Amino acid sequence: NALLLGEDAGSQLDANPLALDVQFPIIQSDTSLNGMPQRGHGLGIDVGAAWQSGPLAIGASIQNLVNTFKWNVNEMYFRPGGALFTTSGTRQTNFDAMAMTAVPDSLRARASALGAEIDAMRFKPMLNVGASFQVLPFLTTTADVRQELGDGMRLGERTHVGAGAELRLIPFLPLRAGLAAITGGYVASAGAGLEVAFFHLNAGIAARKTEYGQYPSAAITISLGQ
Repeated sequence: NALLLGEDAGSQLDANPLALDVQFPIIQSDTSLNGMPQRGHGLGIDVGAAWQSGPLAIGASIQNLVNTFKWNVNEMYFRPGGALFTTSGTRQTNFDAMAMTAVPDSLRARASALGAEIDAMRFKPMLNVGASFQVLPFLTTTADVRQELGDGMRLGERTHVGAGAELRLIPFLPLRAGLAAITGGYVASAGAGLEVAFFHLNAGIAARKTEYGQYPSAAITISLGQ
């Protein structure tokens, strides 16, 4: 696992004389991209159930019904994140990393404030409900809803409401399409597959729009077996 958290702590731009004073402290889980540092530990429990009757199938689950994950802040690193630039030629920066256990008294309050935010981070339960219905022998429709029950750390959108369909006019050539409303935007996707005996080839494209912009994506998967 990895974490990087920073926030502005009073940066300012002065006009007379012109000067930029940056104050952006950062806490990060490690200073290297090598290896897999473990700065957090915990146990997570998910529960779920499924039911099927004829052409209708329904499933539901709760992810992180119990989750004890917690970051170990004392094993992380702190960067003061200070910089001063002036028109008189002054250039001062302080972004060197130091262990959280070695932060000097002059920076202790700022490091402790960020550390408290990280210490409070938790995974909240996520409710997932989905259903599929075989409308015709060659047409299956799906719908799913995902909602995070709280405001915690997340790996995806806090809210997802989607629908899709799979068409098999030719049994071994499925065509798929889907549309979902997500937090701050939407996801539209389309794809196709080839299924011959034990060989399955699937390809898809998607367009994701969020409050941060638009992001296209594509994927190809190959599997052997049923």
